[in-house]
Amino acid sequence: LYDFLPSVHNVVILLAGRPGQGNLAQALEQVPDKHFLSITLQGLSEDEALEYFEAVIGRLEATGDPMDAETADGLHKWSQEYRRTIFHCLRDEGDPPTIRPILLALAIDYLAVAGRPLPALTRPLAEARALSSDQRRNIRDELRRELVRRIREEWRPADKVVVALSWLRKGADTELLARVAELDQNEVKEALDQIGDLSFVKVRPPDNRIFLHDEMYDLLQRYALDRVSDAERERVFKTLRAYYDAVSYTHLTLPTKA
Repeated sequence: LYDFLPSVHNVVILLAGRPGQGNLAQALEQVPDKHFLSITLQGLSEDEALEYFEAVIGRLEATGDPMDAETADGLHKWSQEYRRTIFHCLRDEGDPPTIRPILLALAIDYLAVAGRPLPALTRPLAEARALSSDQRRNIRDELRRELVRRIREEWRPADKVVVALSWLRKGADTELLARVAELDQNEVKEALDQIGDLSFVKVRPPDNRIFLHDEMYDLLQRYALDRVSDAERERVFKTLRAYYDAVSYTHLTLPTKA
């Protein structure tokens, strides 16, 4: 970026990302003859969270997938009061309070996986509004932890594909997933059909490369990868080395003359 930006003119460049380490924003402000504007996107308000639920229901109903229809039916049964309860269980402590959309999405994903809401979210609205910041943080952590646990215990072999993706932060195709998950490619495709509509699974349209939401990489690092054996870690690393060595060899090999 430092070399590229000074060389372009009469263009608008959009960069998006999550907060993290480093000083990219400060560095961009120093690029000569360019105007840098930083915009911080806020979370959803309580009313916007209610609109989010309706938008998700509409999207699920439009897919025609039986599993999506079942999840949409479950969301229809969530009253406005209960949806507000979810907001206040998971929201931040700002004034006015807001919530990151991914937390609402994970609550819906839990419903899709478990077939019922997370028990920690089922409480009276007044009680949810009165929760302390520590209690809300604990509920957010429980939601993340229980979603991972449910997937690993109940969605097989899809659980292997999700864990395989957690090793691959630059994304993967079905061949690489099959190798890391120790499945055949048909099993991987069936698993992707099962998890493909969950909010944390992302497919890049140009090449159908599969990714996880950033939050899910962090969750699986904490609740899965940090707990694997040294032997399993070494197996994955050897698998990745063999795969990328083969890819590099294929790209470097020149075609022979007829």
